[in-house]
This record gives sequence, C-alpha cells and structure tokens, in this order.
Amino acid sequence: MGDNVNILNLKVEYFDQLAEFLQLMTGGEYTSALWIDHFNYWWIDNPNAQEIGKYGRVIFNNSNEIKGFLGFVPFPYRYNDKSIISAGFTSWFVDEEFRGKSLQLLRSLLKEPNIDLFFDTTPSDKAVKIFSALKFKLIDREWHNKLNLKPINFNFLVEYYVYRRFSNRNLLLIFKILFKLFPIQKIFNIFYRRLSSKNEYEVRKMNNFTETHTEIWNEVNKDSLLYANRSQENASWLFWGSKQLSDSRVCMEISKNKKLIGYCVFDICKKQMFDTSVYFYQLKEWAVSDDNKKSHQELLFSIICHAKKNKKVAAVNIELFSNDIINNLMDFGINVKKKNHNCLIKASGEYKDNLERIISESYSDTPLDGDRAYFNI
Repeated sequence: MGDNVNILNLKVEYFDQLAEFLQLMTGGEYTSALWIDHFNYWWIDNPNAQEIGKYGRVIFNNSNEIKGFLGFVPFPYRYNDKSIISAGFTSWFVDEEFRGKSLQLLRSLLKEPNIDLFFDTTPSDKAVKIFSALKFKLIDREWHNKLNLKPINFNFLVEYYVYRRFSNRNLLLIFKILFKLFPIQKIFNIFYRRLSSKNEYEVRKMNNFTETHTEIWNEVNKDSLLYANRSQENASWLFWGSKQLSDSRVCMEISKNKKLIGYCVFDICKKQMFDTSVYFYQLKEWAVSDDNKKSHQELLFSIICHAKKNKKVAAVNIELFSNDIINNLMDFGINVKKKNHNCLIKASGEYKDNLERIISESYSDTPLDGDRAYFNI
C-alpha cells in the first residue's frame, strides 16, 4: 500500500490536516494549534516564503490522507551584496507504512529552484548519514560541544543537572541541603555587580527592529562574504513573527552616550524537573558595533538582572560562537560540555560553486537554527 502515494507541494488548504497529522506523529506533545502557529510563522507571515511561494512537500495516500511531510523555512542571506535565499529543513515525519518514500520526499525538495543554500541544523544520527550521502557538508565547530553558564540560582542549577543525570528525588534532597550550607551563589553575585558601569551605557528592552539595528548588523559583519540578511522587515518577522516565540524571547539594545551601538536576543527555554519547571536564558543573537569589553558586559549584566526577576531561572546560557563573546564574556561562569549541535549545509543554484568554496574554506554557524551563518575568508 505504501507505493500508492502522491507527493505534492504543501498548500495552505492542507494546513489543518497537516497539523492533525503532526500532532499524531509527536504523540500529542505538540498540539495541532501549536503547529498552526508555527505554519503561520514559517510561511504565512514570512516575507521570504511569500516571495518563493513554496513551503515543503506532503505525502498523500489514495484516500487523500496526509502520511508524510518535510518542510523548509526560507531565510534571507546577503552574498556579495546580492540577496539570496536559504532554506532550513523542518519537521520530517513519515507514517511507518510509507517510510520507503522518505528519501523521495527529501530529493523532491532539493530540486526546488530559487534556493541557494539548504540547511539541516538538528539532524539525528540517521539523518546525518542520509544528508551526507546527498553531499551535504557536516559542519563541526568547537563551540558546538561547549556552553558557558552564568548561574542565576546556583542551587536550582545543580538540582537540575543532578535530575538530568540521576532522576532521583532522594539525591536531589541531599544536594538541596548541601548547597544551603554553602551559599556559592553569593560568589557569582559579586562578579555580576562588577559588570555594570552605570555611566555612559544605557540598556533597554526592545520591541521592534529598525534600520539602525540593520546598519549595526551590517557593520559587525562587514568582513563576511555571506551573512544573514537582517533588514527591518526580515528581523521583525524573525524575532516577533510568532506569538508563541515572542512570548518566550527577550531582546535588549544598548546605547553609548545616547547612540545605539548594539542588541542581543535571548530565548527563555523551559525544562521540566519532576513536577517543577526550570528556565534558562539562551543566547541566540549578538551584534554590538562597539568592541569595548565594558559595553558587552553591560549588556550581559542587564540580561542577568532581567533573568533574576524570575525565581525559577537557573542560569543564563552563553554559547561561544563569536570571538567577541569568548574574549569579553568569559571572565566568570561555569563551562560545561553539551550535546553536539550538528549542522549540515549544501549549496545550490547559480552561485553553487562559489558558495561551496566559501563553505569549505571557512564557516562559523550560530545558535539561531538554520537562519544565520557567517562565511569569513
């Protein structure tokens, strides 16, 4: 029966049925309403998706039921002062009876015109083998395996890692008692107080993206041959286009002597520890035109103060994806190993040869999945 299928372009009129299929495939963990919110963000409100008019492919059986899906989210890049489109793969789910058509689903998307880069940033080990066979390059960076934690609630942070390792309530109780006897958090608070200069810098929460932010982004990336396009339209969609995303995102901008010099983006990630919710502030984007160490620390201090307002925040997580972060934000904190963050990339289109050369010579990716990269020569 698995041979009786049609692979078609995803259309808006399929959204409701696709959302129900994906809810089923994720065991109800991700509801159909959440999938619809994602669809609107990925495609309806995405100016780049509207430009190319394509979202992905679906598998229909002979009864017109969706039995498989692989989508891509278009993201804009600047290459050699030209605008190009990349696509990050998302949500590859195929009903077990139709698994034999999974590769056909992928191959059909790789033939999509008007896309110059394809990304897959959260692949399983099995997916890595499949994409590698299709000439995707696996990008391996040192920062993929490292994380710097700025503890907000040290006791909570330790409890969470004990839970992750042992999932034992009695052991958690022992650690709670132990760390109440040793107030280590006070040591970190001393460092945090040293960060803020309280003079020429001003940090405030931002709720929109302007052309001035775009100019800062371009200035920070002026030596890159290829980098993400952060026009006002694209960034406004990317940071605030989804209510579900924007409700769990903190964006801060920094001024020096009343002049805007940069911004950062953090996601608030929720983790579960038995019947308790634990939160982490996760750095996603960082662009500051002033290379003064104090300006970077002032911005970080404001994020830490924001995180401290929530008593359930365990730490601010800093991934070391740029030299500015490594040089200016690493004076304190806890360095930990983390699960490898695989990133696969394939060049396509009219600039394929040049893009492949750039990827081979130098590539530095960042945590904002699939929608941002730097190629520096």
